[in-house]
Amino acid sequence: MAHCFTANFILKYRRPFSFSHSPNDLSQLVDRLSKLELETGQRPHVVMEATGNYSKPITAFFQDAGFKVVVLNPLQTHAEKKKSVRKVKTDPIDANRIAQVYYLNQFTEAKPHMDYISELQNLCRQYDGFNTIYIETQLRFRSVLDLLFPKFESVFAHLCSPTALRVLSSFPTPDAILSASRDQIINCLKPAKMSKNWYELKTDALISAAKESLPFNRAQQSNLRVLSSIPGVGEATATTILAEIGDIKRFPSSKQLVAFAGIDPSVFESGKFKSSHNKISKRGSPCLRKAIYQATVAGISNRASGPLNMILRSFYLRKINEGKPSKVAIIATSNKLLRIIFGILASQQPFSDLK
Repeated sequence: MAHCFTANFILKYRRPFSFSHSPNDLSQLVDRLSKLELETGQRPHVVMEATGNYSKPITAFFQDAGFKVVVLNPLQTHAEKKKSVRKVKTDPIDANRIAQVYYLNQFTEAKPHMDYISELQNLCRQYDGFNTIYIETQLRFRSVLDLLFPKFESVFAHLCSPTALRVLSSFPTPDAILSASRDQIINCLKPAKMSKNWYELKTDALISAAKESLPFNRAQQSNLRVLSSIPGVGEATATTILAEIGDIKRFPSSKQLVAFAGIDPSVFESGKFKSSHNKISKRGSPCLRKAIYQATVAGISNRASGPLNMILRSFYLRKINEGKPSKVAIIATSNKLLRIIFGILASQQPFSDLK
């Protein structure tokens, strides 16, 4: 936040201070700016860095209070920061840097948006976001269908139509179609309210597609049950973990599984130097790493009835007592959880039998 005089004058006039982005603190800041106007005879300008949606209500607040607001592009302040030899980032230095960028350049005032324009912009962006999610979901759905029922797409032009989804819900695999009677398939098609000939043609097409499909449907039958026996690992998390790991026999040891998840420490050596403070590699499956992290947090969380997983909780507290930061302790506990998962999947024994 800077005022429209000179950068040196600003620093001499008032030391940098922080405030929360709440109505009360912002109102107090307006009072300070009003006092500054009385002392100098000039209306201060509010200068800030753009921070997406976070800065929009603050900009509107000061505009409504009658102040000229200038919003700087972060690229402009970043260019100023690169001029510094030392890499330093503090709130006072950032405020001074924003002031320097403002005074050394010509900037136009941020114009207030009309309410209906802001609302229309928000709705358009929301629509675009939902549409992107919808398209991505369709693509993922198509990729799964290519494995389970490869020829299904030849029967329905629109895979996400109500009729196509209803058929898949009732007959998700080629074997399900081939095991059903013609009447069962036709009854499933009837809500489409088409002609009798259409029902017959679609049924013939589905049977033909089922016969010509070569599905890939290797399932992990009992793994979900034993994995869900771990306190803190819910059904959705267990499903994600199994989907990412696949056949546990692919991994000769738990060490390889930990590396696959990217939770193993990275190695940094150069000559005789060997770093002892290394971050995790993050070279493996991000989906598996996220699922393991979530299960770990769920397991060690201290609830009213106690933590879900005492083994993980005890291990986590031991790391904390060793002086590890909380996040480092969670990562170490995630590593232990993954080793437990390896033992459970390899032995096909539930969690209670391994304790």
